[in-house]
This record gives sequence, C-alpha cells and structure tokens, in this order.
Amino acid sequence: LPPSPEAHGDDTVMNSIDSSTSSNTFGKRPHKHIWYGEHDHRSHPTLISGAIMACSTQDFVTWKHEGVMLNYINLTDMVDGSDGPFHVEKPSVLFNSLSKKYVMWMLVDNVKRSLGMAGVATSDYPNGPFEFVRTLYPDGNQTRDQTLFQDNDGTAYLIR
Repeated sequence: LPPSPEAHGDDTVMNSIDSSTSSNTFGKRPHKHIWYGEHDHRSHPTLISGAIMACSTQDFVTWKHEGVMLNYINLTDMVDGSDGPFHVEKPSVLFNSLSKKYVMWMLVDNVKRSLGMAGVATSDYPNGPFEFVRTLYPDGNQTRDQTLFQDNDGTAYLIR
C-alpha cells in the first residue's frame, strides 16, 4: 500500500507523489522498503516539469521522504531525437547483482503521449540519485504498460 499522509505526518510530501501510476513494487533493502513514484508539475498545459521521488519505510506505518531520484530535466529522446519536455510513468527498480547497481525502468513520454519509450537509469544506492542512461523501444515498438520481475536466481525480466 502507498503511504498515507497520516502515517508520514506531512501531507505536503506525500501528496506530491502520484500514487495512481507509481510503482507498485518496492525496492528491496535489508529492513527497508522504498516506494518510487512520479511527481509531475504542470505550470502550463504544454509544459511538464517534475521528478521521480521516493519514500521509505521499515514498518509500512512510518514513512521517510527520500527526495528526488531523477529529475525530468535529465531525460532525452535517444530514439528519434525529439525535444521535450518529457515525463515519467511507472518507475520500477531492481538490484542488478552483476553490475552492483540499482536499475530503474520507466515509461518516458512527451506532452502529446506520442512517444511511449522505455527509459533506464542506474544508481549505486536504492535511494538515489539515479543517473539517466537512455530511452529505447525494447522490441522496436512503443511501450505503455510495463513492469519488472526478478526471479529468485536474480534474473530480471521486463514484462510488457
């Protein structure tokens, strides 16, 4: 369950994360769960700014605001080279034991919702900051609904 303002004690922090499209999975860390979600700020109908934010908990009652994981200003279209602004939906994070990095997959799109690219970012830490790596079409097609799954052996899958 996403954190509630009552559990955190500061509704301005919790209300800033869009829980309707945020990751339903939690980044795993010993005795700590991290919830990633997007924070879109629309000052004008054709402009988007914002960031992927995170909160953490050990007990699912008390929550800590972890801050900005990745700012939208760092996103680029590496497929077609189109100009932004861009925004993110459904960020999900897994730990890659080979690279020893936390890997974030997300949907990256523009205001018109005409791109539907997958995006990848990495971090040394589950609570960021994440460095944007690239956007792509994993199988040559747009992506709209994707999730991650990690098997017990550590093998990760992008499911679309």
